[in-house]
Amino acid sequence: MGLTIYYSGLLKSEDSLSELIEVVKEVAEAHSWKYSTFKKRFPDKSFSKKGFDNSVYGICFRPDSCEPVCLTFLSNGHLTSPWMFDFYMEKGEKENISTGLAVKTQYAGAEVHKIIILFLDYISKKYFREFKLIDESRYWETRDEKELHKNFNYLNNLIDSFAVTLKSSKKRKGETLEELIIRASTKIRSKRKTVNRKFKKP
Repeated sequence: MGLTIYYSGLLKSEDSLSELIEVVKEVAEAHSWKYSTFKKRFPDKSFSKKGFDNSVYGICFRPDSCEPVCLTFLSNGHLTSPWMFDFYMEKGEKENISTGLAVKTQYAGAEVHKIIILFLDYISKKYFREFKLIDESRYWETRDEKELHKNFNYLNNLIDSFAVTLKSSKKRKGETLEELIIRASTKIRSKRKTVNRKFKKP
């Protein structure tokens, strides 16, 4: 649970990587965000291949209370998650490596989410041949700050309600933890429907 950004893309060229890394480092340092770099140069003519080698290229940065935002690539220029890359490579399942990423920003807050979206917008236009992004706050599509804050507040309240309901719900005899969580979720949905009906305009 929590607002998430989903994105995928393909770099314009192999020469774009080193400049992109430097730009990300500058922005991360300006905001005092931690970052970590991977390989900084692609193999020669790697973009002309459909396949990819056994390395990850690029950089990740991490705002406070946020999951890492990765601009990391396969050797053919497609975005990928470095952790999922390692996971599937260790399992010998190279064919299952995804070319999409996700970052949860819920606990970082609306302002950090906004900065990430604007930065990804800038990066995508300057360095990417293809780029797709889905923003659960809808700020990417609308640039509407009121809607951004409304969506953050809604989910924060939902998470708080769930935590309180789960804490106050006693586990029934023979009930599994999964069943308890489902029951708590159902109780929250029922309460919200009641509130919505009560305050519904005639």
